[in-house]
Amino acid sequence: MLEKALSQLPPKAEKRERFELPELSSSISGNRTILHNFSDICNRLNRDKNHFLKFLVGELATSGSIDGAKASFQGNFNYRVFQKLLDRYIQEYVFCPICHQPDTSIVKKGRFYHLVCDACGATSSLRSI
Repeated sequence: MLEKALSQLPPKAEKRERFELPELSSSISGNRTILHNFSDICNRLNRDKNHFLKFLVGELATSGSIDGAKASFQGNFNYRVFQKLLDRYIQEYVFCPICHQPDTSIVKKGRFYHLVCDACGATSSLRSI
């Protein structure tokens, strides 16, 4: 029966990444930097817009606001700065430190925030923003 089941499998399974982010789209307008697909990024990360904005504002040491699907920041920042911050945010606040899966959510227990993994059930504490 095992040989019959193995013969029905495709010869090579195609590996496809299931966690894909859209390319960052930013522009500089005067003394403000606008992140055009901010809402789309937050939806793909399954994170609250205000949490991600608070992280970016803290790391950039500037002020920022959400304008519909866009976010604008005071100051001139290039694409690479946002990409590095996005990668750091994903490592700290999205991927599970135990199983390295993106199926997580942020839960507040008392005064502290925890990263709860839906894949393996692990709970780990998060640093505050």
